[in-house]
Amino acid sequence: MLEATCADLAQKVKDHESRLLHLEQYSRNANVELKGIPYNATENLIDTVIKIGEKVGVPLEEADFESVHRVPTSNLTKKNVVVQFARRQKRDCFLENARTARLKCSDVGFDSEEPFFVNEHLCPELKRLLGQATARKRETGWKYVWVQNGKIFARRMDNAPKIKISCSGDVAKMVNPL
Repeated sequence: MLEATCADLAQKVKDHESRLLHLEQYSRNANVELKGIPYNATENLIDTVIKIGEKVGVPLEEADFESVHRVPTSNLTKKNVVVQFARRQKRDCFLENARTARLKCSDVGFDSEEPFFVNEHLCPELKRLLGQATARKRETGWKYVWVQNGKIFARRMDNAPKIKISCSGDVAKMVNPL
């Protein structure tokens, strides 16, 4: 009886953790994260994002954003920028166009020729899981790991079925190609 109760409680905790993770990610569904934008003490991040929009063919104005800010970290020069869009449709269009544009910092007014990246804004747990899946991809020779609508997927090779990566156990399923 006690073992059954313990197992039942363990399952409920697992279910609640899964729901919490889903809600954490859902709260970010109108966000993108910019990685590699140089820090400037007098920066205007809204203007920077508007310039990126111009570069990728998505006209933006201040009213399109709920917030634009750097993520707090201990490293001042390597802080990512989180952009929360007012409408998910605008975010999706911006993200799709920016992903294919291969942008450099110089494209939006910086002196650097370094690339910067526009990605979906993942919650910390999914970011950790994406890192694990990407590392596993390199180890095993899998061809693709990607994020789509806040979910992580992997594919061994072209035309192979995709697998959804929801936990570390799914990462372990990424084995060497035959």
